[in-house]
Amino acid sequence: MRLIAILALLASQNAPPKDFSVRISFTTCVAEDMDTATGHFRRSLGTGAEASAKVRLTAADLRKVYDAVVAAKFWELPERLEPIVNPDGTITVTSPGTLLKIEVRRDRSSRTVQYDTGRSGSADPRIERFNGLFKTIADVFRDKPQVKSLPGFQVFCL
Repeated sequence: MRLIAILALLASQNAPPKDFSVRISFTTCVAEDMDTATGHFRRSLGTGAEASAKVRLTAADLRKVYDAVVAAKFWELPERLEPIVNPDGTITVTSPGTLLKIEVRRDRSSRTVQYDTGRSGSADPRIERFNGLFKTIADVFRDKPQVKSLPGFQVFCL
């Protein structure tokens, strides 16, 4: 009985805070935004049309997102990620880039981190962690049947 109580305590210590939620978005000539607090998913198709869905996230979904936020050391990331200058002193700029944003809310506070993929330099592990986190959160939404049934983007961004 004591072991069960200890295991329950350990599990609750690693559980997401009750007010934990994440909102992500990416924007180019098309866009998507997702919010775990509301279950809202919106896709801008690039033609002026939009498609949206209400998604029911499970406790396992939220746990996966929370664990990814912790693993990415999100609270240690700067508010704006900038690429590391290449050894030759340059930064590659590709236009248009995609603006990625992640906002995490927990313990009555929030933090937003953004990264413009149109600027690149030498490999930066912080950017890799950010991109991995973004993909994990987006995949949680995109794997839902309500989102899979939405129309895809109607344009290709150059």
